[in-house]
Amino acid sequence: MNNSTNTEKLLIRNDSVNQKKKRTKKNESKLGNYLLRQIISRLGRVGATYVYLHQLWACDLTEFNQIQVIRLIRSRTRLLQKQGVDVSTHFQINEKTIIAQAIRLAGLWDDHLNSKDPLQNLLIPGYEDLMAVIGHPPLSSKRPRQWFFKVLLRLERQTADYMAHCLQEIGSKKSIIVSPEVFLSREKQVERQKTYAENHQFVTIAEDESVIAVPFLSPEDAEKKRFAKAYVRLKGLDELCTSLDLHGFFVTLTLPPKFHPNPTKGQNSWDGSTPSDGRVQMQKNWANFRRRFHEGGGKCLGARVLEPHVDGCIHWHLLLYVSEIRIPEFYRKLADAFGAGVATDIRPIDRSRSTGSSYLIKYLNPGLSISGDGQVKEVQSHVEKR
Repeated sequence: MNNSTNTEKLLIRNDSVNQKKKRTKKNESKLGNYLLRQIISRLGRVGATYVYLHQLWACDLTEFNQIQVIRLIRSRTRLLQKQGVDVSTHFQINEKTIIAQAIRLAGLWDDHLNSKDPLQNLLIPGYEDLMAVIGHPPLSSKRPRQWFFKVLLRLERQTADYMAHCLQEIGSKKSIIVSPEVFLSREKQVERQKTYAENHQFVTIAEDESVIAVPFLSPEDAEKKRFAKAYVRLKGLDELCTSLDLHGFFVTLTLPPKFHPNPTKGQNSWDGSTPSDGRVQMQKNWANFRRRFHEGGGKCLGARVLEPHVDGCIHWHLLLYVSEIRIPEFYRKLADAFGAGVATDIRPIDRSRSTGSSYLIKYLNPGLSISGDGQVKEVQSHVEKR
């Protein structure tokens, strides 16, 4: 009996044994657990080859090693691929299906709110698992269908990306940052936005009762406008902190290896964490740093830009300013919160070479920059490797 069969039997042990145990192990990632279930459910439709995965659908995945399940998915998927089965067809993003589901959920949501005591349970009956992940529309929302479509589309994209992460198909020399299905879905979305902007305009009535029509900004123009606003804020921040005699630092903060699904360098030690888990962890580390730094009387001003590695795992670029007396503590507290070495890269700003804002500008939008005459221009984009 091979190791694969032993692994499968371990994963599909009788759940009645688990019922006798007190289940204290909590799932570290509710989203990751749900995405795994979605993948297992879809692969279970392929055929008898996935009988074990299909049975897993009824099990409590929190009782198993998550990466063990991912390895089983990976091995079974590659076996099907060798047999000529196109597994990717089960992870294509069909927006018509999502719209239909959003309409159905919006109707059920309205019915649920009109029922007796809806506030005691805001989960639609029959969709508890789904709503435990996506939440529910604001109670004051008048457009629940649009809300459901937005979150369901995001969840569908996350499912496609997570499957690609399981198969190590996102990373260097492969699909960059996101899966091909997600990239295609986003391209279609941008094209729809561009078409809408070209065919619509804002209309208002002036005091003299004349009609004023203002065209929509195209997605490209809107992005340039956001970039310009962010750059102005950075320049203002840099000038303010310089006037206060604060010292500037360009900081890059990186997550531990377990958050990287397919690192460019080193051994792969991914534990099944989603990009959302990475964002949550970064926020926790940052809150920890701020608390410790402020307890000692230290304060810092700055700005932050989030950027993904080629495998989709995020890292932060920050422009931070601190007083001279707090610089040693600043180094120490950052290392305590995020880890020393490559996880925390701190570089003092060299005023003889450039301003503080210029350190961060290329990360605001990798495809945009500021020309000498102050105009937003397009440049060749880049993606950082890990």
